[in-house]
Amino acid sequence: MSTGKIRQWFPLLLAGLALLSVAAKPADWGPDTGSIRGAVYLDLNRNGTYEVGEPGVGGVWFTASCGGLTVHYYSEPRVTDEYGNTYATGTYGPVLSRCDWVVEMQVPEGYMATTPVQQTVSLPGPERGSAFAYFGLYSSAGLPSSGMGGVPFLRTAALSEGGMLGIAVVLGLVARRRRELRQ
Repeated sequence: MSTGKIRQWFPLLLAGLALLSVAAKPADWGPDTGSIRGAVYLDLNRNGTYEVGEPGVGGVWFTASCGGLTVHYYSEPRVTDEYGNTYATGTYGPVLSRCDWVVEMQVPEGYMATTPVQQTVSLPGPERGSAFAYFGLYSSAGLPSSGMGGVPFLRTAALSEGGMLGIAVVLGLVARRRRELRQ
């Protein structure tokens, strides 16, 4: 399939996957699942603590590992609508099984971490509770205007949280394949 056809069908594929993921949301939440909640934020004062007013950073790559299972995820990209409202400010929240998950943030080029880049979080069991992990970044160049750094194709993936895990996995695979093809 040519690159032009892939570009033509890619947004439609993402929209279809989002609809399927959102429709399947109740099935995603089994009795032994929960979510890891958090955000990647621009740590303006570099103190390693999220504070009100510190903006989110979208498109940051994560891995969450437990035993032999690894899930790839992105923080939600920043999107500004036609009225100037900004949404999706660096949050993430994959639905995962009960476990002690090691969440690792890949620091984007041009940023420095102000928090540990690897955090262990324990997901509580059958009550579908959440665990939290926040990651701070600092950049002397400031936050990119899109909030997505070098991941421009994520603009089409600003979808509801229910569909984000499936979309993020697909986008992660696409990004990996693109990197492989460039080498």
